[in-house]
Amino acid sequence: SSLHKGRGDFNKAIIMAQKANKLADTFLPLYCLGTYYLNMGEYRNAENAFEKAIKNADKASPLMEIRREDIVSSYLYLALSCMYQANYAKAIDRLKRLVYERIPISLPEKAIIYDFLSKCYRKMGKEKEAYIFEKYAREFKRETDVAVLEPNIQQCPSQQTLR
Repeated sequence: SSLHKGRGDFNKAIIMAQKANKLADTFLPLYCLGTYYLNMGEYRNAENAFEKAIKNADKASPLMEIRREDIVSSYLYLALSCMYQANYAKAIDRLKRLVYERIPISLPEKAIIYDFLSKCYRKMGKEKEAYIFEKYAREFKRETDVAVLEPNIQQCPSQQTLR
């Protein structure tokens, strides 16, 4: 499915990812489906795919290992899907769940998480919370000394790591 995505044919990529998901209801096809739907502006479908991907992350094949970065990205893309639908409360919930899952999170990822939280709280009219998270996001960005951009939603994990 990533071959079709590379040519910009998300409809074919979605069909291929759906077929792969029918064969193995696991993280990777669902994650890819979510990224394709997100790129196509089908935010409800993207949200559902990322929710299922996260739920199925523990069903990885013994031969494959899901990368930590892909788990973190699935939460970020899920939150982004919710934000595009103006479902800020759910986006906040999923971002906080990511933090509480105790998955190791890099400083650039923390900067994105806190930036998203700040934007959600601001959209909900909660300026105090927005300011606090914005302050932390700036600090994480400063500590990494790297410009942190919003995730590139056209990325699908190129491959899972073989054990």
